[in-house]
Amino acid sequence: MPVTTNDLNQLVTRAELVSLEQRLGERIDRIGDLIRPMYQKMFTTQGNGLDGKEKQFFSPAEFAQIIGVSKNTVIRRCQDGTYKSTQPGGHGTAIHIPREEVERLTMKAEKLE
Repeated sequence: MPVTTNDLNQLVTRAELVSLEQRLGERIDRIGDLIRPMYQKMFTTQGNGLDGKEKQFFSPAEFAQIIGVSKNTVIRRCQDGTYKSTQPGGHGTAIHIPREEVERLTMKAEKLE
């Protein structure tokens, strides 16, 4: 089947792709600028006498919000060992997920990009 002029007109030019890539990059940068303060706030303690200091542990709910999964998924993955966690009070008590685990997962995600 021969290629028609109409077919060629529907193709995106390289210049259009470069322009689109630049616009997307700018939007991603703007999104990053909006998200960065919220992300930073998640990593610091607020209102408990430790204002501004980095949190060392996260609850399953906080961890779920940071990585974008449900709290139940985080609990399940802590129990099966996928995520490193501790339960200082023993089985059936609060789960603490170390800050290093958040950093490990965010670095892993960045490598995939």
